[in-house]
Amino acid sequence: MPERRIFFVFTKISILRFVFLQKTINTNTMTIQAIIFFWAGLCAFCCAQPFEVKPTGTFSRIEFYGDVQAELVKNGTESYQIKRLNELTEKDVKVTLEGSVLKVRTKIDLNNKRRAYLVINYTQIVSIAVHNGAEVYSDSALTGEVINLTANSGSSAYVNLNCRSVSADLSSGGRLVLKGTVKAVKVSAVAGSTFDGNALIADEADMMSSIESKIYVIATKSLTANATLQGEIYYGGNPDKREIKITLGGIVTPLKNE
Repeated sequence: MPERRIFFVFTKISILRFVFLQKTINTNTMTIQAIIFFWAGLCAFCCAQPFEVKPTGTFSRIEFYGDVQAELVKNGTESYQIKRLNELTEKDVKVTLEGSVLKVRTKIDLNNKRRAYLVINYTQIVSIAVHNGAEVYSDSALTGEVINLTANSGSSAYVNLNCRSVSADLSSGGRLVLKGTVKAVKVSAVAGSTFDGNALIADEADMMSSIESKIYVIATKSLTANATLQGEIYYGGNPDKREIKITLGGIVTPLKNE
């Protein structure tokens, strides 16, 4: 019997020591986790700090190359600021002024999920070109006589307009989404591109869609539409004058709500 009591005493002591050690290990683990979370949060905070605003010089045209996102903001100054690099470095993003053209380049293409985000301040823009996966937003309305837009190679631009006329050239999967009012709009879309003018009201529209591209346009007075090689044109606005040409599987038809 004494041997059994001694066995139970040692067993109880062993269990208590195990519980104590477990609590100590858990406490140390929680402490280590807290330290890790603290430093991770501090690093995230430091990395999230915005970069300095840099002057660009005077420009009226802007071109983007590579997988970069940019927001255009109408301002009294001409400058840019990198907001996020998303694992890139500042050396991966180059902003240069060549004459009146501001060029934004990145070495990263569509096959890489990393993407820099910039804000660009401008006073007047008459031309925007996006290439190789670039994506651009402009909430402030672009004003002036003629605005030229270009989108190709999987790039896209979302632009607000209040000008006399706009000319758009799309190719190789480029995408333009426009809103606002213009007197005239001219669009050429080829090779799987998309022109979305559902929120753009134009008096006159001259459209050409080819090689499986799609155009959506609102024209209130006149429409010239040429669709070929399975290009598609969808129009609204009930224009008084319509000149339509369809060849090689093209489609020209009113929008469903017309």
